[in-house]
Amino acid sequence: LERVVEVDVPGLVEPHQAQELEEGLGEGQPDADPAGDCAVLLGDSMGEMYMYFAAADIAFVGGSLVPVGGHNVLEPAAVGLPVLFGPQMHNFLAARELLLNCGAAREVEALTLGDVLGELAADAPSRTAMGNAGRAAIDANRGALRRLLQTLHGTAAAGR
Repeated sequence: LERVVEVDVPGLVEPHQAQELEEGLGEGQPDADPAGDCAVLLGDSMGEMYMYFAAADIAFVGGSLVPVGGHNVLEPAAVGLPVLFGPQMHNFLAARELLLNCGAAREVEALTLGDVLGELAADAPSRTAMGNAGRAAIDANRGALRRLLQTLHGTAAAGR
């Protein structure tokens, strides 16, 4: 990033792999008090993202400001969070389009991320509207496996 943006909201960094945390920051302090006066918490455990999302007001999904391809934006949308991500979402194009089209997400650049976080942090009605739109989009698309199996069954029956 070319500049540091201060946003008066606490954050959580959850690396895709715990190894990334160790490589990027060195050895952690597992006995540190997470309730202390800190601006950013670092998560290094597997399987707890829904807990983190449930405690959050906004989700920025990483791997999307650099050519990594992004990460799953449907998880935070499913718990009703407004979702922010960068322009590098080539691994999740359908999910990106779904959330952008229904108003549940915003695409940001590295230089605008802090400003957008600040805007949303100060605008509870917008956060709620975006979160509700994401949850509704997820709900409207549930049952994909059932529909796929019905299609496959119909195709197999037609071929007999």
